[in-house]
Amino acid sequence: PSNFDPINLVICKLPDSSITSFEFHGSSKAILNFDQCEFLTKIPDVSDLPNLKELSFNWCESLVAVDDSIGFLNKLKKLSAYGCRKLTSFPPLNLTSLETLNLGGCSSLEYFPEILGEMKNITVLALHDLPIKELPLSFQNLIGLLFLWLDSCGIV
Repeated sequence: PSNFDPINLVICKLPDSSITSFEFHGSSKAILNFDQCEFLTKIPDVSDLPNLKELSFNWCESLVAVDDSIGFLNKLKKLSAYGCRKLTSFPPLNLTSLETLNLGGCSSLEYFPEILGEMKNITVLALHDLPIKELPLSFQNLIGLLFLWLDSCGIV
């Protein structure tokens, strides 16, 4: 509708949509879901979304870039990029609230991102079906990790 103002939108789920990019502003956003958006090519600057708790862009097969700002969302608890086959790199992470990270199935992702500080809350990390061959020394900063899924990748 012409009078729709997304500034106060808390949850936005647009799976299977034809969007190529998105831009949101305002501190009210808590959940963004762009799963299976086959034309989405980039996750833009999200630094204007300080209260974001969940961000999911699974199976976005045209996605080639993720902005560095994603690594500094202090309230983010769940981050999932499963099956983004054209994604070759992921920005450094300093996500103190993150509990779950899924990068599985990103078959062009050759390096695990640097971890810039201790991440005590992360309990689940899915890295299966990746071509990565080693983990960075900063991997030891994932001190809360309980479940690590590494099968079908170059490490094991």
